[in-house]
Amino acid sequence: MEKKNFVQDAMQGVESLLKNAFAAAMQQGKLPENELPAFTVEIPAETTHGDFASNAAMVSARTFRMAPVKIANILAECIDCASARYIDRVEIAGPALSISLSATPGLPASSPACWKRARNMAARISA
Repeated sequence: MEKKNFVQDAMQGVESLLKNAFAAAMQQGKLPENELPAFTVEIPAETTHGDFASNAAMVSARTFRMAPVKIANILAECIDCASARYIDRVEIAGPALSISLSATPGLPASSPACWKRARNMAARISA
């Protein structure tokens, strides 16, 4: 039960981080002011693609009238990993954002085996 909460907490943290990055990008004039479309944060099937991935750049391309890759670059620049509880780094994978968790103190566990179990649990939860 605790790991389920950890995975959900981390996913919500990623979603908030992305929403804050959109807001910062609009405030800095990198993206035009506009309402955000709905986007997803998910656990990729391929573990080499990070711990979480988002289609935020892809689904907002029409809204912002920009190429998804350009939006992904802007979001990656505006994401403040230092203020995030679990996030270590954000990378661009085509038009998608790949988000990797950090193994920092305060997490339930920091071993790769634990991350794999958390991913598997999240897959079962979302199925």
